[in-house]
Amino acid sequence: MVLFKRKPVQYLPNPQIEDDNTDVWVIGQTGEIFTLYEAYLQRMDFYKQVSILTSKLVAACNLTCAFVQRRFICDITGHSGLDFFEALKSEIHGAKDVDRSFPEPLREPVLRKVQFSTISRIDSLVDWIFDEFKQDFYPGETVTVLVASGQRLNGIVREKTRFTEIRGVDGFVERRGFSRYFVALINRPEEEALVDDDHIMRDRKAFTKQILRSYIKNTVTRESWTGAPWLVKDHIAKKFRIETEVPSHLRQESKIAEKKAQLAQKRGEQNTKSLAAVSPNARLTDLKPSSKSHKSKQQQQVSKSKNAQSKDLQNGNTNGKKGTHSAEQVQFIHTNFPASDSTAARDPVKPPQPPPIKYPIEDLDIPIEFDPALSRRRPPLKFIAPVEPGPVPSKGPTNAHEFSAEAVGLLLETWDTLNVYCEVFVLDSFTFDDFVDALKVSSDDVECELFIEMHCAVLKILVDDESAGGKIQVMLPAMPEEEYSEEEDSVQDSTAPPSPTPEPEPVVRASRRTTRSSLAAAEADKAANRSRSGSRETATHRAVEMLADYSWADRLRKRDFKLGGWETIMVGLLYQLSLKKQNESACETILRELAPIDMEATQETARYQYANLNCNLRIKALQMICMLTMETKVVRAYLEECGEESTGIRRERVELQRKRKML
Repeated sequence: MVLFKRKPVQYLPNPQIEDDNTDVWVIGQTGEIFTLYEAYLQRMDFYKQVSILTSKLVAACNLTCAFVQRRFICDITGHSGLDFFEALKSEIHGAKDVDRSFPEPLREPVLRKVQFSTISRIDSLVDWIFDEFKQDFYPGETVTVLVASGQRLNGIVREKTRFTEIRGVDGFVERRGFSRYFVALINRPEEEALVDDDHIMRDRKAFTKQILRSYIKNTVTRESWTGAPWLVKDHIAKKFRIETEVPSHLRQESKIAEKKAQLAQKRGEQNTKSLAAVSPNARLTDLKPSSKSHKSKQQQQVSKSKNAQSKDLQNGNTNGKKGTHSAEQVQFIHTNFPASDSTAARDPVKPPQPPPIKYPIEDLDIPIEFDPALSRRRPPLKFIAPVEPGPVPSKGPTNAHEFSAEAVGLLLETWDTLNVYCEVFVLDSFTFDDFVDALKVSSDDVECELFIEMHCAVLKILVDDESAGGKIQVMLPAMPEEEYSEEEDSVQDSTAPPSPTPEPEPVVRASRRTTRSSLAAAEADKAANRSRSGSRETATHRAVEMLADYSWADRLRKRDFKLGGWETIMVGLLYQLSLKKQNESACETILRELAPIDMEATQETARYQYANLNCNLRIKALQMICMLTMETKVVRAYLEECGEESTGIRRERVELQRKRKML
């Protein structure tokens, strides 16, 4: 089933159509029928996940931007970022592959083992099933046997006999459980082999955890509530005659009732503990229910005494012999309640002491006690950029050694990337303060080692070394080689002798109808040609001339970083990135500073200009090349390795928890 937000997509029920002439709309992939076109469009929008996004900038321009957000997941392959129809197609192909690859003899035993299992995680379930069937074989399965002569022969399991474990009276195992298999040899049709568990095996590719996981996902479902059992799909359960009725103790109602009983039991234990804490020395009397009244004995005695007093007062017998108490005694009737520690509660309660500080803790959360003698105060916060109310200015500070408010996000993003992937970049971890200070260094004589190492380490990831093939690991826009070819052709044409120009022949144009769309297309082509010619005529930098003899990719393959080498590589890389429309404005701004028109296009110019570049432009250039490394195979392999390592650690933790529960 296709998943949406980790839950299977439920199809809408078909409406009842009484009139055969009614217009209907059908979604062929799901079989859903709609009598209203609006409902059909709404369902198709859900399947394609077409959403409307209105941002502040777009709202200011009175525009609405629509985007497609793919949030469906293929349940079999686990592929995400798909729309419904792509995920459904992926599931169909995945189901066919699983049916073709999973061994037929193992299907029924595996499903019977999975049915009504309450293991929550699919990874744990796959590990458990794999361990159970790794050394267990069934009739009809293709295996490899090891005969007495030492040869490995292929065969098919014809018969299996299971011998159970035998335990003695004292509980010790006298004989472990084992199996015997009659295997019909494929290359020897007239011979059979009788082997045990130690001399039989299957092909490693026939039964793997990946194939088992895909088969379980394709054949088993599970509800979303906690503790729900795994259930085999109905049509598959009928095929293998597997019981589908869920036991009563595994149903959701019984689970809820069990939790309520546990909560009630805990509350009862807490009430008994609180009563024992109030009067630990007092003996609790047995409370017996009375049919007449629910009052306690003390309350009944008080009420009886009050009734007797009122009768004596009515009869005027204040000193009487019939009265039980005198008038003075009536006003001061004392009831003997059991002694308790209630007097201690009258004492003033001291405020509880604050809990001890548990480290590690955020620096700003540590309380500082003010001491007038030592003048201990919290130091003031230091801001990278001035924080002022209102919108942030787009130009930023005029000082080249101060960061603007827009650069704070780039600083944090780049610093986090370099430290998280420090093993990939072969860099030592460094603090954020050192990172900011390194970007601010501006000197022609002194070089900052951290600043140079950051750029060189990132650039090495983008292009391999010459010994490794020198392949570029990222997708970059193509360089405009057509301009150079056109210039060369023009030079050759100028040197060649002029050829006679033939008389122009009359061009017969086919008469066609001029429409509004054709006129608009013609105007758009003219505007595009004018913009191209204008961009070629007005050059804002000399990056192309700086890379005319020695391309940045060749320089990077040879690791030519010294004496302005890596700065020239940055110029060439930024120029190639500027050919993409979304990077054009940012790259052009940086290139105007690194390869200006009024300076020579040399390697020394790139080194000098980068040493005096604005720190806001420095962090922008470094952030752009860091984002390029996320597309390389090295980073992807590192992420997969970390994922496998975390999965292994998680499995070890689960195994340790199981062992601890068994103890």
